[in-house]
Amino acid sequence: MTIVVGALLLLIQITSRSAPFDAGLVRLLNVGSTEQRKQAAWRVAEERTGVEASLAIRPRLETGDELDPDVREAYVYALGRVGAAGFADTVETVARTDESGYVRAAAWLALARIDADRFRQLFASQAAPEDPWDQIGLAQGWAEHGDYRGLDELLHWAEHGDHSQRVVAARALLNSVAPVLEAVGRWPLEADPQPGEPWPAELVAEVDRRARGLNLESLATEVRSRFEATKRVRRNVSRLTGARERLAQLLFSQ
Repeated sequence: MTIVVGALLLLIQITSRSAPFDAGLVRLLNVGSTEQRKQAAWRVAEERTGVEASLAIRPRLETGDELDPDVREAYVYALGRVGAAGFADTVETVARTDESGYVRAAAWLALARIDADRFRQLFASQAAPEDPWDQIGLAQGWAEHGDYRGLDELLHWAEHGDHSQRVVAARALLNSVAPVLEAVGRWPLEADPQPGEPWPAELVAEVDRRARGLNLESLATEVRSRFEATKRVRRNVSRLTGARERLAQLLFSQ
C-alpha cells in the first residue's frame, strides 16, 4: 500500500511540473498513424505540453502536409488549448482557408482562445458569414468569452444542421449555456445530453425557451469567477485521476 501511495505522489509531482520536450510525442505528431496523430494532438491539448511540442503542429498546418481533416481539427484544437500567441497567424489562416468547415469552426474557436482581442477586432462590426460552419465557429468563439451574440446560430444549427454541425453546435451549447442555466436553476433536470451526440429538437427548444429573458453575459461572468476560484482544486483532482489511471496501467500491465 505504501508503495502504491508513493508511486501516486511521484506521478502527481511529475504531472504538476511544466512538461519537458517530448521527442516521442513530436514524432507521433509528424509521422504517426492517423489515430496516433490525433491522440498526440489531444495529449498536447490536455497536458498543455508547451510550445515545444506544439511547434511540430504548426508546419503541418502551414504546409498543407496534413490531409486528414480530423487530424487538422485536433491540431488547431491543441494550439488553441496551449494558447501561445505565436500561433494566432497560423490558426487564423486555417480558419479562413481550410476546405473543411469542421476544421474552420475549430480554428475560429482556437483563435478566440489564443487572442481574444484579435478575435473581437476581426468580427466586432462584421455581419455573420453565410457558411453554417463559420457561423458555428464564430458563435463558439464569442461564447468562449461570455458573449452570446451567436446564440441564435448555435440553437439553429443544433437543430437544423447536418449530423456533424448538430454535434458541434450542441457541444458549444453544453459548454457555454448549460453551466449558466444550471447556476440559476433553469437547466432542465431530465436532460442528460451526451458529449459527441446531437441534441433532440425538444431539448434545443427547451434550452432556447429557458435562456430567453436572461442576461446570459452577466450570469456567465459570475459563473466564470466561481470557476476560476476552484480551478486549482479541479486541476489537482484531474492530476490525481490521471496519475491513478497511469499507475493502474503500470501495475496491471506487469
